[in-house]
Amino acid sequence: MLGILNRFRSLGVVVTAVGLGACGNLGGNNSRSDDTLGSTVTTFFQNGVAPSSAYEGTYDTFLEEATPGTNYGTAGTLVADRDYPDGTGKNADAILRFDLSSIPPGSKVFAATLTLNVTNATGGSYELYAIKRSWEDSTATWASALSGEGWQTAGARGADDRASTALGTVAPRVKGKTVVTLNAAGLALVQQWVDTPSVPTGIAIDSATNTDGLGFDSSEAITADTRPKLSVTYAQDTSPPPGAGTGLLGEYFSGMAFETSVLSRTDATVNFNWASGTPASGIGADNFSVRWSGQVQPLFSQTYTFFVRSDDGARLWVNGQQIINNWTDHAATENSGTITLTAGQKYAVKLEFYEKGGQAVSQLSWSSPGQAKQIIPATQLYPAVVTNPPPAGATPINTTGSGRRRGADQY
Repeated sequence: MLGILNRFRSLGVVVTAVGLGACGNLGGNNSRSDDTLGSTVTTFFQNGVAPSSAYEGTYDTFLEEATPGTNYGTAGTLVADRDYPDGTGKNADAILRFDLSSIPPGSKVFAATLTLNVTNATGGSYELYAIKRSWEDSTATWASALSGEGWQTAGARGADDRASTALGTVAPRVKGKTVVTLNAAGLALVQQWVDTPSVPTGIAIDSATNTDGLGFDSSEAITADTRPKLSVTYAQDTSPPPGAGTGLLGEYFSGMAFETSVLSRTDATVNFNWASGTPASGIGADNFSVRWSGQVQPLFSQTYTFFVRSDDGARLWVNGQQIINNWTDHAATENSGTITLTAGQKYAVKLEFYEKGGQAVSQLSWSSPGQAKQIIPATQLYPAVVTNPPPAGATPINTTGSGRRRGADQY
């Protein structure tokens, strides 16, 4: 039991959990590619110590069942115990979180540990669980997460209050500093803190049955070096910023050989599946052609593979070099070609397409060692100037609807 800590009750002592918090999805940000990550860096977060002596981003308190309306946000010691005060059979839970907003956005977390200075060793073990709702250390109590807003279940024990998967275990048998290594679920939680630093969630330490209480110094401890410390190893996303493109000039013609100009507009991407329909009013479902032209801007200095999926004919030029040529009638088919490009430089690009009959598909993608395969985004495409204006008196055409892409209409 935690009799040794009873004298700290006037200080707001009661600990149940220690951890890093996240809300809702614990999957983290999986969009980044390891190919775009820099070297790993390890930094730690501790009030008054690091990342700088001005850091005050650790928030902690404890929730005491025996005094359900009392806030202990200024307690110097935190406690986790299933019998606190001794002999009452009441619970005490500690909650804690760190502000990780100084880690650059887009970084990927690889490892994290939590260091606690134990003031009362325990013969049992306590698990860390993610808190799923907002709370403040200055207002949280056994009954409430925020002022005027209760927990789903008192003590932050409802399914909407905390996750059920343990993030790690703390079971120190002696006083002094103990290190808890966070598992995969814990790392996902820290990742979410990096990705969404404005979400004030946290971690709770609790045990289902352990009445041999755990006590440790809080962020309010007089000695800065004994305050909770979170160490994080991460790598910064070094992906270059996207370009400022808006798409390619799309020139639409009646006839499979660009005979009669009908429409010119900027298409944000070339990602069309018209099926057996028409790309726009004034153009038939069959026997039409399209020329997309402008510039393409790569993000990396690498060899790029360009892919064109088409039904029917397609041919592609990049930097004046024809790298795809399948100017035949065929069902949906993907062709590819490669070319070495320099990051940030703009290269002339032209894609020609014709539709004879049946289904109509035209899609332009790319990939490179640093670029996962994707439809080339509008940010990396720049439209050419109109070379074949539509007939006099023609009106802009909006191509929204099932199976169609929206383009910015332009003459």
